[in-house]
Amino acid sequence: MKANKIYYEDCRTGMLKLPDKSIDHFYTDPPFDIDFNHKESMYNRQKRHVISGYQEPCNESYYAFSKAWIEQCHRVLKDNGTGWICSGWSNLGDVLQAIKECNFTLVNHVIWKYQFGVYTKRKFVTSHYHLLFVAKSTNRWYFNKDCRFPDIRTTGGNENYRDREDVWTVDRPYNHGKDKNANTQPLALVQKALLYTTQENDLILDCFMGGGTTAVVCTLLGRRYIGYEVNKNLKPLQQKRIKECNKVNA
Repeated sequence: MKANKIYYEDCRTGMLKLPDKSIDHFYTDPPFDIDFNHKESMYNRQKRHVISGYQEPCNESYYAFSKAWIEQCHRVLKDNGTGWICSGWSNLGDVLQAIKECNFTLVNHVIWKYQFGVYTKRKFVTSHYHLLFVAKSTNRWYFNKDCRFPDIRTTGGNENYRDREDVWTVDRPYNHGKDKNANTQPLALVQKALLYTTQENDLILDCFMGGGTTAVVCTLLGRRYIGYEVNKNLKPLQQKRIKECNKVNA
């Protein structure tokens, strides 16, 4: 196992090579298995800029898929370790059941509200994700409540308190004219999550690395990372983003 490295293989088999209790934290945004390729016009993006190769786990139940990788996360996580699991609403029940079956403690259920959702005519517009903060222990985990704002009340209120509410409004980046993964989270979102729940030099696992956002945030924050990704076409994009991030830190 090498830190600051992405392995291009299925995380469910790749993680079998990781030692027990070797990871401090994980942050991962798995495919949601909702049967689309993220290139449709409704997503307001040009097909030529979306890197091909995105895969959904459509050949098995979403519960079985989720339990397989979450179970491995529990094994490799240290006893005081924590993690973030991202989920859409369609398979949230399967994810929550897998979390319970794998003996994780659900510490917080955060809602990420973003600025534009999928246009619909016969139902409400979906414009949020679920961010599930979990811990291996039932009563012991790291949380830095003062990492972004001092816990002081001013005439404008308490920014620390507001920032720790469990509904986060973070805009999606547009990135017009740039190559991108089919589904990329904002740096600001991942950075906020990792600032509160990890420490400098922690080893962060991402089971579904995608465009490399977790690796970029870890590099910016002085954390180490290890990741898995089945889409090898994303390697140049990941390397480019990490290289640009290293230049900023130089």
